[in-house]
Amino acid sequence: CNAAADNLLLKPNGMAKAPNMPYEQGILPLLATAVQKVEGSGIAKPFMWGTATAAYQVEGGWNKGGRAPSIWDEFTHAEKAHNGHTGDVACDFFHKYAGDMARMKGSGFNAFRFSISWSRLMPHGKRN
Repeated sequence: CNAAADNLLLKPNGMAKAPNMPYEQGILPLLATAVQKVEGSGIAKPFMWGTATAAYQVEGGWNKGGRAPSIWDEFTHAEKAHNGHTGDVACDFFHKYAGDMARMKGSGFNAFRFSISWSRLMPHGKRN
């Protein structure tokens, strides 16, 4: 996931590719430049630039912090997913959130919508 997120490059034709390149040449610096240009263009405030995540795709830490297995964990661990892929690590936001948040702030984002796995909030499927 870090390779996809940190190294994504937008080509002049608007298509994206993920080459093997340093973070500084990836999409986040391009987005930071776009944020600066739009903010200087007079767009009405409060215009918010942000990012979003979905729990299973980024969270990781599938068996940490009291999280119980989800239906997706059970499905992928039964080797039903393509090439045996699981979300056990994903982008590992569970362990890398501080650096991820710092990159978002450094890129000029002022909003972040995230989701947390229900099996982390209610590991037994109910409140208690």
